[in-house]
Amino acid sequence: MIWNTMKKKGYLSSDFRLFHLTDRSIPNIKYHYHEFDKITILIKGNVHYTIEGRTYQLEPYDMVLVRHNEIHRPVVDTTTPYERIIIYISPTFIENYRTQDYDLGYCFQKAAKKESSVLRIPTRQKSILFQTIQRLEESFSSDAMPTNSTGKFFF
Repeated sequence: MIWNTMKKKGYLSSDFRLFHLTDRSIPNIKYHYHEFDKITILIKGNVHYTIEGRTYQLEPYDMVLVRHNEIHRPVVDTTTPYERIIIYISPTFIENYRTQDYDLGYCFQKAAKKESSVLRIPTRQKSILFQTIQRLEESFSSDAMPTNSTGKFFF
């Protein structure tokens, strides 16, 4: 597979976007890449996700970490609903909020170090992740994103 024959897909008109999607039928998605980083959290569905030639069979609450310019595609079994949270983050956003003690890009660095683009959440922590996702979604439905006293986002 040649990188320069891949299509760039999607766009990011702001530095950070969150989507909660459920599909019963989804078209065949071709290999593509983005200029932004993407986190997908599978809520339910039967999905294989291929990133840079490596395929992962996803389980509920797996976090798929796709760095900008990585070639990827999901293959979705359309006989079951496909529910997921998708977060688009610009590399600039990650860099602007990086400090010595705070790095939004850490999850992508950890994935690269482990040579795995999927972070599997232990069963005992899935309810905590679900609650955190709900708080994150609620923060986007309010007028202002909550911050702590340092001005950093909290969820």
